[in-house]
Amino acid sequence: MPDSPATTVKKLPQSRVQCTVIVPPEDVKAAEEKVLARVSKQMKIPGFRPGMAPPELVRGQVDGEALFDDVIRQLLPPLFDRLLKEHGIRPIASPKVDVQSKDPLTLVLTFAEKPPVTIRGLDTIRIAKREINVNEKDVQRMVDYLVQQHRQMTEVERAAVEGDQVTIDFVAKDHTGAEVPGTRARNYPVIIGSKSLIPGFEEQLKDLKKGDQKSFGITFPDNYHAEHLRKKPVTFDVTATKVEQVQTPAFTDEFVKTQGIGESVIEVTGRMQASMREEEERMDRARREQELLDGLVKAVQADLAPELIEQETRSLVDNLRERLSRQKLTIDDWLSQVKKTAEEVQKDLATEARRRITLRFGMEKALEEKKIEVTDEEMKTVVDEVIRSMPPEQRKDADKHLVPGEDEYAELKWRRRVEKFMEMMLTSPSPSPRSDA
Repeated sequence: MPDSPATTVKKLPQSRVQCTVIVPPEDVKAAEEKVLARVSKQMKIPGFRPGMAPPELVRGQVDGEALFDDVIRQLLPPLFDRLLKEHGIRPIASPKVDVQSKDPLTLVLTFAEKPPVTIRGLDTIRIAKREINVNEKDVQRMVDYLVQQHRQMTEVERAAVEGDQVTIDFVAKDHTGAEVPGTRARNYPVIIGSKSLIPGFEEQLKDLKKGDQKSFGITFPDNYHAEHLRKKPVTFDVTATKVEQVQTPAFTDEFVKTQGIGESVIEVTGRMQASMREEEERMDRARREQELLDGLVKAVQADLAPELIEQETRSLVDNLRERLSRQKLTIDDWLSQVKKTAEEVQKDLATEARRRITLRFGMEKALEEKKIEVTDEEMKTVVDEVIRSMPPEQRKDADKHLVPGEDEYAELKWRRRVEKFMEMMLTSPSPSPRSDA
């Protein structure tokens, strides 16, 4: 349709449509009257019941800029509807609204439509499986962990030896004798030979008896987790408060029967090996899925409108604020923890926003190209599985939402289509598996 005298429409790059609209004065007046009528119901003006004060009197009681913003908001919904119908605009995000002038009221609305999307080399994306090897050492580590959970401690009066657990109080001091922050602990248990502390520390605990005190020098390793302690020479003052002999049970058929975890060592280690293999396969599947998605993002070609990225970025910012609020953290505290500036985080979120939009468009295109669909029978199975996984009290209401036409049903269908696509791509012939070695 041709533009109306009060509206001009211009196509912009990146699949955007810009509409410049001169709003008729009578429309502005009608919108303002509706806003003032709504505001008057919330105001207490002497001599008038709520909602009965004259518009001129109410106008004098409200902030002019706030009133203007409310009038714009009142005008936008019908204006959006008219523009979309008259000009066939199909936006995929909230439009950007700018005020070009107040008299006459002229609005510039920028709509972002879905851009053309192509995928180059979709059929060449192949993610190789990793060869899964669960060896005897892996199983032995699990066995060691298991028996350590059942070890017994017996306090002794003798000097500590390799394998004993010594409970200590300690603090580190620098060359001036000042305490080094973050190095004080009380009632700290250490098994000599466990290599759980920095190199050289546990050796110094040998021959200590309950009540003994000892000072010794140590230099923190250069890869220590606390940066301020790396390569730092200190003197530790240690007091032994308890020495215990550690008795670790043997991993035998009798042990596994007594603990109720199996009938024999062979049975239990076999289950351990199978469990570890399943976990390794699950992790490798997750890796392959992520690499497939990364490959899809790289293959997608789409010129994204800045408005799309800005809206997605705002959504990510809101999600971050909500998460920090639940953790009782302020933005400043969190920025200090991650050692980034607000500008750096904003840039990171914008990059992630671009990636998410690209992946969303790319997945839609891939599903279309590969003709990935879900039948009604498949969806019935999916819905039944979801309902069975719900608590009994939620199942009744689920029937109302998990039906065609509802958002939750559409979301389930989308997920199932994506699952089918991932399965197809990951089971296609791929390069030879690579080894862990």
